[in-house]
Amino acid sequence: MTEKEKNTMVKRMVLGLLLFSLVFCGCSQGEQGGIRDAGEIEGLEVQDLQVQDGVISYTLYNGTADEIQIGSSYQLELQQDDLWHPVAMLTEIDGVVLTFTDMLRCIAPGSSTSAQHRLASHGLETLQPGTYRILRKAKIGSGDWFYLSIPFSVS
Repeated sequence: MTEKEKNTMVKRMVLGLLLFSLVFCGCSQGEQGGIRDAGEIEGLEVQDLQVQDGVISYTLYNGTADEIQIGSSYQLELQQDDLWHPVAMLTEIDGVVLTFTDMLRCIAPGSSTSAQHRLASHGLETLQPGTYRILRKAKIGSGDWFYLSIPFSVS
């Protein structure tokens, strides 16, 4: 790896951490209830999660009795040595680049929403093998805001 590539990678990591801080810490709404894994929320299903051709795609199905509000910005993290490390801010939804306002999507009970994220728009071509998660701000009904964790593996 050349010195220029190293500098570029360091700059991307610093920018990612800065964006993470701004979006998830500085622009939060209400109290935060920590991180909750999607698989631990009764009635919420992550369907058709795929990582191929430089695109992460999945569908969230709301099988709960309450509306679910989901923030549109994402943080992609890689697990190494039992710690999560930011990889990139995913700040687009369906190909539309978002601002720091973090628009919300509402998923009514019994309905679903799909998301696609192109890695190339974040300076990534592919994901290396490993365990990843997407963090997304969420709220179920009138509950507190929390970060929804959508874990997946790349082999």
